[in-house]
Amino acid sequence: MLHIVAYDIRDHRRLKKISRLCLDYGLRVQYSIFEFDLEPGPTREFIRELESIIDSSCDRVMIVPVCEGCRANIKLLGQADVYSLPRLYCF
Repeated sequence: MLHIVAYDIRDHRRLKKISRLCLDYGLRVQYSIFEFDLEPGPTREFIRELESIIDSSCDRVMIVPVCEGCRANIKLLGQADVYSLPRLYCF
């Protein structure tokens, strides 16, 4: 399932860790917005890793699942592009 992840991290060190983690799982579409196509297992693993890095008292991470029906209705303007990511499966 497609997920959109956006974040606002206050500490520069945590920000770099979050950015590297997101690059391990998905594709950067804007500076702090990533697109992931993950199965449930890797999604849970990704969320656990995020929770171990963020400071929940000041950082914000938003993970938005996008169903197939909604994915087909995504509207892009300007230089935006639809990314086709390979699915990541949990073995």
